[in-house]
Amino acid sequence: ALGVTPLRVGQEAYWLDQIAHDRCEYYSGKGESPGWWVGSLAERVGLEGVAEEAAVHRLFAGQDPLTGEQRVAPLWRTDPRSRVNAGPLQAALREFAASREVAVSELATGERERKRLQTISNIRKVSALVADRMCRTVLHRNPDELYGGAFAEARKHVGKRIDARVASFDLSFSDPKSVSLLAAGSSPEVRAEVQAARHAAIRKVLGWLEQEAIGVRRGHNGVDRFRGSGITAAAFDHRTSREGDPQWHTHVLVQNATLGPDGRWSALDSRKLYAHAMTADRLYHAALRAELTRRLDVRWRPVDQRTGAAEIEGLHDRNLLAAFSKRRAQVLAQQQQWGHAGIAAGKAAALATRKAKDHAEPEASFYERVASGLAKHGIGPAELEQVCRGGRAQARELSPGERTRLLDELAGPGGLTAQASSFARRDVLDALAKRLPVAASADRALGALEDLAEEFLASERAVLVTLDRGLDERRYSTPELLGLERGLVEQAERRAAEQTAVVTGEHVRAALQARPGLDADQAAMVRQVTGDGAGISLVVGYAGSGKTYATGAAVDAFRRHGLQVLCTAPTGAAARELERETNVPAPTIDSLLGQLRRGGERLDRHTVVVVDEAAMVGTRKLASLFSFADRA
Repeated sequence: ALGVTPLRVGQEAYWLDQIAHDRCEYYSGKGESPGWWVGSLAERVGLEGVAEEAAVHRLFAGQDPLTGEQRVAPLWRTDPRSRVNAGPLQAALREFAASREVAVSELATGERERKRLQTISNIRKVSALVADRMCRTVLHRNPDELYGGAFAEARKHVGKRIDARVASFDLSFSDPKSVSLLAAGSSPEVRAEVQAARHAAIRKVLGWLEQEAIGVRRGHNGVDRFRGSGITAAAFDHRTSREGDPQWHTHVLVQNATLGPDGRWSALDSRKLYAHAMTADRLYHAALRAELTRRLDVRWRPVDQRTGAAEIEGLHDRNLLAAFSKRRAQVLAQQQQWGHAGIAAGKAAALATRKAKDHAEPEASFYERVASGLAKHGIGPAELEQVCRGGRAQARELSPGERTRLLDELAGPGGLTAQASSFARRDVLDALAKRLPVAASADRALGALEDLAEEFLASERAVLVTLDRGLDERRYSTPELLGLERGLVEQAERRAAEQTAVVTGEHVRAALQARPGLDADQAAMVRQVTGDGAGISLVVGYAGSGKTYATGAAVDAFRRHGLQVLCTAPTGAAARELERETNVPAPTIDSLLGQLRRGGERLDRHTVVVVDEAAMVGTRKLASLFSFADRA
């Protein structure tokens, strides 16, 4: 997905430090090309061309990059560097109290100091001033004895304040590896065309984000949401990964400020921006494919339906891509070492293995190294020229029949509701961007996507079901899925009076007595689900209300009555928690459904299936599970 990272005042130095400060430095490989201005608000005030260092600093300070006029007020907070770790002070206080055979709180000479000691016992960081006072008045020690040089360093920042506001959002546009290889391995002319295609795609997607994802909040607690007037941003192009592999990517640093409809500057509605990041990434890849096809006549491999990206035909060999992806290999190796997978784990692994970039390699040497690496895989100038042939023939629009079939596919079981019960307009664009053929240009690509999305949502294939007020967007479902949900409700109503799995009172009482910590509501829930005889029972409660703990008592009662109990949950974490509370093996619902389909597990009239966190389970999975239960 498109990376979105919040940045604080001062973090602009990272990008500015990497810039080559003159043409000689750039071509010697000592830095990246200067930043460039982008965004409708930047254009409105006359910002264009190179983003000068002073202007970027003003961007991060919440000011007009040209005039320095303040747009959003600073958020002054105590400098965090004026704090030290509370651990050494806490340990010293405990040791001193133990030597006097008193509690830590009894070391205080007054109520105010006693409260301060209690606070210190529960925090991770403490002000250097407070640490100094506690050391001298309570411990009768010099704080340097506890902290060494760290205390002196913290004292330097006492009394200082910093602007703690989120100053900018870093939107990171990264290309498929084959695009980077084409740029790095080809002539300067081809390289320039690749960069021009990238910039055209970035500008197009930023324009879409300005229309769909840039907003402001107004009213009490910001409950009222309005569209913003655009963005002011500085974009920085990078050529390599941290391991020196070719990896063309661009960081667009968006100022956290826009104009609301009332003409007032305010921070961006970040939740809206984050929600649209995935779709923006898909649109970028679609626009980039179109622009590179238009400019260089490249051909494309099929689009990866998971990422929305595609590799260039002729530069798609898996071994070739792996040879130039050392950074990715590092991240995957770290994830494997931890035993974790997924987006969050990937971000954590990337951070853990992150190192500073090395700009010591001259530009000519970098391109020679890439050419040598390509040659080892049988790719030279002739092969790179061949890559740039025949692609424009791929660019086309869908026929009327293809449009109908595609929109029907989106409305079907394998489309937008395959994994979710509802969707927004951005989800439709996301799905379409991965399915449409290459367009003739970035403009045509996004135009076709917008038109198809509107056609889909205006048709009978989409049914408006709710308004997400947090994002101020409409959410839809499909007639097919709504019919499936109606079927689940009808099935529950039909089975309400079955008198199945009714547990005798003595077993219920025994199960309740085995868990004396149950409150009245939890005990009532156990009696209800074990005694109402309904084929499908539903338990609803607030988070933290003890539903899973009470479920353990219900499972105990069912088992005392001689019933087989199968427990399941949508995620591994929820399944493990359910297993702890019930003492019954609890596979995830995907695993359980797999066992039922393969015949490894069977349901009968004496089986009770417990689904924890059922609200997180997709409708289709619940329907499949209900079907197995109904047949039993």
